[in-house]
Amino acid sequence: MTDQPTDTTPMETPAVPAPAQDPATAPTKPETDWKAEARKWEQRAKENSSAAKKLTEFEEAQKTEAQKLADRATAAEKAAAAKDADLLRLRTALKHGISDEDAETFLTGADEESLTRQAERLAALRGPSGPRTPAPDPSQGARSSAGPTQLTRDHLRRMSPEQIEDARVKGQLNDLLGVK
Repeated sequence: MTDQPTDTTPMETPAVPAPAQDPATAPTKPETDWKAEARKWEQRAKENSSAAKKLTEFEEAQKTEAQKLADRATAAEKAAAAKDADLLRLRTALKHGISDEDAETFLTGADEESLTRQAERLAALRGPSGPRTPAPDPSQGARSSAGPTQLTRDHLRRMSPEQIEDARVKGQLNDLLGVK
């Protein structure tokens, strides 16, 4: 055996530049028809959708009766829990004088304690008197006289002399008598 070193490194060959092509004579790629591509992918999506439906139907058919009943029971339990939570929220809102709309928006707790805390806070922010109405403006509307109700001549015709004297003493004839 010879002790000559063996060179296993591949020989480097000098890089030869590719011949430059004239852009006018270079081959061009065909333009992509994007509408056709979109139609193709839409068709594939429809095929996948129908395949997914078929798979779901197949899986449903393969379920045992017990599995189907268990699924229905689970769905019924979820619906009952949602109804119970809704009932609790509405009861709490009613107890604290909160409208249905505000209860739906602001009462988001999952248990009675958190719903009560939220309702008490909302009621405190709203104030003890609830929605306020504007004070009446005395300068508007019909004015009522502060004195006694005045009687008319028609009233007098149906009254006895004692009743007429009583009305005069009470001031109910002041308009007819011209007293101010």
